[in-house]
Amino acid sequence: MYHAVKELLFHPDIFFTQKAGEKIDLIYPGIIVVIGGVVGLMTPFIVSAFSRGEKVNVIMMPDAVIVGLLLPFIAWILISGMLFVLCRLFSGTGTFGATIQNAGYGALPLTILSAVGIFNGILIGRFMEIPKMIGTVAIVGLGLLSVLFVIWSGCLWTYAMEKTHAIPHGKAMAAASVVVLLYMSLMLINILATVYLTLFSAR
Repeated sequence: MYHAVKELLFHPDIFFTQKAGEKIDLIYPGIIVVIGGVVGLMTPFIVSAFSRGEKVNVIMMPDAVIVGLLLPFIAWILISGMLFVLCRLFSGTGTFGATIQNAGYGALPLTILSAVGIFNGILIGRFMEIPKMIGTVAIVGLGLLSVLFVIWSGCLWTYAMEKTHAIPHGKAMAAASVVVLLYMSLMLINILATVYLTLFSAR
């Protein structure tokens, strides 16, 4: 398992070449996606415990838990759908099932990134205890780190779509870039909103 994860993250060309000749299996990509959702649900509890130093008092309704678990899967399907359509426009030949599978594998850096939200939340919770400038720089730094992880996923999606749809590397990169730019646009809005709120709430 460790070897497969290492190969996926650092040698995606080899990993997805092997996957192209195997039967489609959505179990492991699904595990990658659901871990990201679970970490997202745990984040408020962990942040509350660390930022306040007291018993966690976060209450989450059942419907919020369901939505929190469903959102990563919805994002997975949307990303897969965009990649599939774009690759088809570039004369790709892969199936939608293979696209979903490999898009899920390519989301591994985003699942790792979900842990960054925990550190970001803890930092915001302690914003009043540290110099404003240091806190703001740290939050922006975490935001930039998040961008790098999204680009990392974009690199994996590039190789995934190249092998899945048998298209040139440049066309696969173009398809992945569109998805990455859309994802990063949403992240940028979130980063700017976070910095704005922390700066003005600290006054």
